[in-house]
Amino acid sequence: MWHRRFNRNGEQISGCGGRIFVDRAFSSESLLEIACVECGWRKMIDPAKNALARVLVRAERKFVNAGL
Repeated sequence: MWHRRFNRNGEQISGCGGRIFVDRAFSSESLLEIACVECGWRKMIDPAKNALARVLVRAERKFVNAGL
């Protein structure tokens, strides 16, 4: 996933273009913290309100259950 935001015309309006990762060091079970590797941007997202957060939580559970 990339740290980019686009307007309705498809032009990039913010974000450095760096890679995003899920950081569980400071987040709780009810919130998910995502961070950019390049610029350090961070955001807390709630899986109950955000579809992207739900997808990331499902992927995380698959990874943990696989024992990797």
